[in-house]
Amino acid sequence: MRSIVLIAFIAALCAVVCIEGFAIKPTITIKKISDDTKSPINDALCPTCVDLLDFGLADLMAALDAGTVYSCLSLCNYVSPLGPYAVEGCDVICTAIGVNAFIDVIKKADLDPIYGCQLAKICPIHDCTAKVCALVDTVGVVPSSGPAGGKYSFYSRLNVLNESGPGEVTLEVTGTSIAKNQVVYRYYQASGFKPGVYGIKFQIDTSGDDGQDWFPGAYHAKVNVCEGECGSWIKRPHTRLLASGVANFTITG
Repeated sequence: MRSIVLIAFIAALCAVVCIEGFAIKPTITIKKISDDTKSPINDALCPTCVDLLDFGLADLMAALDAGTVYSCLSLCNYVSPLGPYAVEGCDVICTAIGVNAFIDVIKKADLDPIYGCQLAKICPIHDCTAKVCALVDTVGVVPSSGPAGGKYSFYSRLNVLNESGPGEVTLEVTGTSIAKNQVVYRYYQASGFKPGVYGIKFQIDTSGDDGQDWFPGAYHAKVNVCEGECGSWIKRPHTRLLASGVANFTITG
């Protein structure tokens, strides 16, 4: 009976938490062009869990280090700077699996939100075992050339051939004249990738508002679509590179 009540509570909370979410600055849009399958309802809490561990893991670790955790609410109050929905989402996840299990997840997450939520059994595991899971095509940047300070739109089309579990999409921007090694934009696709065609768009802002200098020269933008967190396949299960693509653009001055 308790599990039925808890499921109903999660569904009701998701009507608020999963829609409102956290204060995330959007840098990417992923739109499914063809809709062959539908996501199960019980995956609704997975995006909330991923956002929570992405933005609030350091705060949750601070709570454990302080040694003042005696309940889910006392733990989740530490993510209050992220807003009331973060606290509510944290509390329902903690309540669903138990405070001790949630603490164990926080300790093992190791800055990998997807892996942590899979440990909590909030996010599904659906490994793609096919040789080719997805393909990236129709890659480009608009405009392909322009002055520094402007905004450039990276676009690509993702054709998913075989279903995969929760993952991440990243855009790595590199160039010989870039001040740092690379600029990385990322987005977690907590619902995973089901077969179909997706349109992916990133906005590259060269205004320098983020402290990054953009000098004249050639730049390369590489999109990576990953099962699990990109780059985690060396040390994490349920992770792999699904597809990637590269486009070039030039800053003229």
